[in-house]
Amino acid sequence: MLLIFMMAAAASASESGELNIQDYSTISIEAADIEVSDETVMSYLDQMLADINEMTEDSAEPAEEISDQFIADHSLIYFGVQLDTVEEAKEYIKDTLEKNNLKDAVITQLNEMSEVISYPEDIYSMMKDYAADEIAYYAFQNDVDEDALAILSGYGSAEEYIEFQAGNYVKTSMIINRVLSDLNITATEEDRDAALEEYLERLGYDTYMTVDEFRETAGETWLFLFTEFQYKSGLMYDALESHIEIVR
Repeated sequence: MLLIFMMAAAASASESGELNIQDYSTISIEAADIEVSDETVMSYLDQMLADINEMTEDSAEPAEEISDQFIADHSLIYFGVQLDTVEEAKEYIKDTLEKNNLKDAVITQLNEMSEVISYPEDIYSMMKDYAADEIAYYAFQNDVDEDALAILSGYGSAEEYIEFQAGNYVKTSMIINRVLSDLNITATEEDRDAALEEYLERLGYDTYMTVDEFRETAGETWLFLFTEFQYKSGLMYDALESHIEIVR
């Protein structure tokens, strides 16, 4: 973490930014870094049981255990997909967590292979503002000073936290865009909006808000984060699938 921060702080800003990246034709990932235990899966099901009971405490008797009927009744609203048995839920949770772990491991590897020469000025500024809002929010929620929260989190000050987070966000974005460019993959606004529409449907927002309305309401920063870290990152991970080697 400290090494990445020092690299981020040392990089300058420029209009478009510059990134050096090593050969990523093979990305080796340790199986242990992505595998999810049965105990972890069960902890998610236990949390689901607690959450659903809390949500329905005024309208229904609390469920005492995770059953096939419980999964069939609540999986769609809880997970966003219809599952009908406990085993299906276990498989879904395990698969989802392992895919997320793999994505995290890939971006970690790409980060280690990359060095920022200069950050794009406008995006870096936007991410600094976002990181500042982020630490201010968490400090308020925890009723502590922003510098105190940053120190508790392992940073020297709130400003150090902001610089690190902004650099990390922008570096990740630069990596994603560099890989897409290297592999001749085009990310279009039309496809991004289709991904955004799926996102709204999954959350149930599509019943009262169009994609255009949501974009306007969400604002430039949220749209940037969605575009880079959900839409474009999805394209990148799909494209890199054949480059990934799982080491056991």
